[in-house]
Amino acid sequence: MAEMRRGVRILAAAPGRVRAVRDGEPDTGLEGFETGKDCGNGIVVDHADGWSTQYCHLARGSIAVRPGQTVARGAPIGRMGLSGRTEFPHLHFTLRRDGDVVDPFDGGEVSAACGGAGEDLWAEPVAVRFGGLVDHGFIGKRPTLDVVREGLPTIAFDPADDVLIFWARAFGLRSGDVIRLRLMAPDGRVMASNDRAMDRARAEEFAFIGARRPSGGWAPGRYEAEVVFIRDERPAETRAETLLID
Repeated sequence: MAEMRRGVRILAAAPGRVRAVRDGEPDTGLEGFETGKDCGNGIVVDHADGWSTQYCHLARGSIAVRPGQTVARGAPIGRMGLSGRTEFPHLHFTLRRDGDVVDPFDGGEVSAACGGAGEDLWAEPVAVRFGGLVDHGFIGKRPTLDVVREGLPTIAFDPADDVLIFWARAFGLRSGDVIRLRLMAPDGRVMASNDRAMDRARAEEFAFIGARRPSGGWAPGRYEAEVVFIRDERPAETRAETLLID
């Protein structure tokens, strides 16, 4: 949310002519979108040979183009927002050929895109992760998803805090994915651990583990934490965090 407010530019994927624009929808996501306006504030650009691109969930008041206007590849056309049917700020990008939705990462129909091995349609390589870890960190109180979405610092802990919690957030989860968390004391002892398994697909998931401050206070030393994103029963991504208490 903090990054959204600072401004993340949305760029035209290819040269073309703007066909349609919608602006004025609130940046309230699922809590305030109007039925039939799932895209929120959006833009449709027509390109050559029947291609078109659509850009959804843009910030209210950020759209910088108008219908009929021509745009160059890479031209700023708006900013990332939270309008329409969305749980968190992001760009929903759709590519179409003669009205049919096409996956730009393999050139096939979206229904057949998973695991496909067709032609990459990007003019330049685009790094993409189809699910994975977003952020993580330590905190000295029970965190909420709203607070995490606002943009917690990586470490938000004071030795006077009564609890030590390690949190992590992931996106693009499938049924069967697992978020594995582990928190270790300076002596190597496992203070807390948990496997959060997904029973269904989720756009976003938030999990945390923690321990209470011992009667004698937190032992000085290096506290280690780890989060593992598991897909198809194999670790797909691992991140670690260290907290030093004097």
